[in-house]
Amino acid sequence: MSQPRNLVTGEIQRRILAALTKKSNASAVAREIGWSYSTVWRVAARNGIELKDGFEARGYWRLAPERRSRVETVAEANPGATQEEVAREAGVSRSTARRIMVARRNAAPG
Repeated sequence: MSQPRNLVTGEIQRRILAALTKKSNASAVAREIGWSYSTVWRVAARNGIELKDGFEARGYWRLAPERRSRVETVAEANPGATQEEVAREAGVSRSTARRIMVARRNAAPG
């Protein structure tokens, strides 16, 4: 029976862990070590290492407060409108309209 080609040995795992302690970014460590992102991610997950540097490096595009307010205003003015109708009138994507409408509904008291 042959072994898997990409077997992560103890030495490889130690190198990955050492690199992750310096930089908790799986993509950067994978490039540096020469192993795949998923391998580095699995080693991090098994050892309880949070990969917060990678999340921060990617950034997160937030909706401008004015646009969020516009979606809320349109949704409030047209309670029976579909997500698509609200999105079209507010000038955002349907998924953005949905995210805001669901958040408002979940935050509503009662």
